[in-house]
Amino acid sequence: LRFGIVPRHRRLPHILAHGYWIVDELVTVETTTSELHIDDPDQVATYHRLTDRLWDVAAEGDAARAILTRAASDLSSS
Repeated sequence: LRFGIVPRHRRLPHILAHGYWIVDELVTVETTTSELHIDDPDQVATYHRLTDRLWDVAAEGDAARAILTRAASDLSSS
């Protein structure tokens, strides 16, 4: 499992049109009414590339914890 947060001030490398997740070489795409399961290697590779671009702007580890700590502090003070 890998956890990261894209900070609010970071520009996304591409628009996220829908949610998806990748497990091994299967992509599951969430739509409004259903899920799509994609196992075509070329299409799976596209999702891997898109995900790698998101990881390039995501905060992980201590940086992600700091974002969550600030968010929790902001919520408790309001």
